[in-house]
Amino acid sequence: MRWPYLTLVALLTATLTLRIVAAANDDKEIYRITPTSDPSAPFGVYVPADLDDAFKELSRMLHPKMIERMKTGTETNMVQYHFGLGMWMRNNWALWKGSRLSTWFNQKGVHHPDDMSGIILTSFWRHLNSRPIELDVQVKQYEEYWEKAKEAQEREKQRAKNAEQQIGNLMMGMSLATAQVERIRTLPRSQGYNGGLRARYLAQYRGGVLLTIRKGFKEDFTTPGYFLNLKSKEIHPVKVPEIQDLQSAVVAGDVAYFSGTTNGTPLLVSVGSGNRSVLTLPVESSSPQLGTDGANLLAVYKNAIYVLGGTQWTEIFRGNITLPRSGPLPQKSGNTVFFRDEGRGENEKRLWWLELTQMPTLVSLDQDIGVVGPEGPRWENSYSYCITPAGDLWATMGEGYAKKSLVKRSANGTYSLAIVHNSVRFDGTLLGTKGSDDGLSVSAVAMGKNGSMLAASDRGLYTIQDKQIKQLLAFEIIVGGGISRWSWDPSDILELDGENYIVSGAFGGIYMITREESGRHTMTALDETIGEPITF
Repeated sequence: MRWPYLTLVALLTATLTLRIVAAANDDKEIYRITPTSDPSAPFGVYVPADLDDAFKELSRMLHPKMIERMKTGTETNMVQYHFGLGMWMRNNWALWKGSRLSTWFNQKGVHHPDDMSGIILTSFWRHLNSRPIELDVQVKQYEEYWEKAKEAQEREKQRAKNAEQQIGNLMMGMSLATAQVERIRTLPRSQGYNGGLRARYLAQYRGGVLLTIRKGFKEDFTTPGYFLNLKSKEIHPVKVPEIQDLQSAVVAGDVAYFSGTTNGTPLLVSVGSGNRSVLTLPVESSSPQLGTDGANLLAVYKNAIYVLGGTQWTEIFRGNITLPRSGPLPQKSGNTVFFRDEGRGENEKRLWWLELTQMPTLVSLDQDIGVVGPEGPRWENSYSYCITPAGDLWATMGEGYAKKSLVKRSANGTYSLAIVHNSVRFDGTLLGTKGSDDGLSVSAVAMGKNGSMLAASDRGLYTIQDKQIKQLLAFEIIVGGGISRWSWDPSDILELDGENYIVSGAFGGIYMITREESGRHTMTALDETIGEPITF
């Protein structure tokens, strides 16, 4: 059914008014609308001629409780009405469409509807409280704002131009080989492609794989341990008898370490081959996040880091810097400790590092590379990173459906790019284009067993060596009898042996890729069902 135009207009007007008033107080009284025949008023609502007329109309149409709330609040609090009453004025008083009120503002030097409604709200509060309106001062403030915005826009244009030049110079000149690639077909997940466990760490241990799984969505998230039995292909939650609330787990050397609390008391337990110990913590009042320094254990606190050598803890950092809480467990390489935070609402997962110099500094990758800005590239997010034996850092950048990039930061601090916006070639744009997309949506990177780099995207598994990216396997998901594009963001890769791999996703999904006797590979979702807890 189609609503007659006038009926629809009246309905929209009433709905908008009722929504604003109901949000402002408990009464359901709508605005007392003054009709008009003014053709510039799109909803048939009276449009004030100037600011004083706007005061009269607001005083007449607003509910007394709403006016009293405005009057007794502060001038600053009027900003809360920008998306309610302010939007109503911008739409119904046709501030976007050249009404007589917007023309009056134009003559005063105010041209943006947001500024017009802002001045009306601020001035109305002053009117209610018998304060000077100072319209000229308000107009000047908005003029100064737009002048600064214009200057910032010019600076951003210049930055973007410089960034394009810099990115072009950073390209490594990689070649891409995708010929004769084996394709793995797998069924869709019952929980959706990104459902299941959110693994943040994978390490071989006791003939299987120790995983940490992120639990929680705030800064107080934990990463307790799980164990993958490679024979049964089943994942089990880990229980440590001494620890009631398991919060962190890691493998350092041949030993697994678990931290958590029992009855509120922090505990650290080590489980090696044939022995286990309850270890003294460097800070007995707080449970640390665990990490690694090669084969040694790190204990990371909010403002301090310790390394375990034998049975002795050594403090390697203490200061006023608040360390990021890391999803992937912290890693130390040389004089640098790396962290990857969990971002905001699953976005902006920044990669950080702490330089353990005489004056320690905390730096994020997107800041350090120096080309990220409002117009792109969007590199504030890093799903995955790894550090080579030579001390080089490789990290993926870009999030969700955004195009991905792969950056290398050499041990000497210089940068180069293997992939930019899903391509081995830079097309000169800061966000990439569809035409230049090679399909290299790489979001996971790791060291392989033979010294080459491994990478994974939603389309497959790759190896990176010298100046070539070679696709090893292609992923195909069968949906309804046809092949579907897989919306998935891998975040970690573990090479087992004999061309067998574990690949996990940032938003969930843990898969085992197995080479069968036939020489073909299969891909199995491991976290669709979880086994019974096992005790370490």
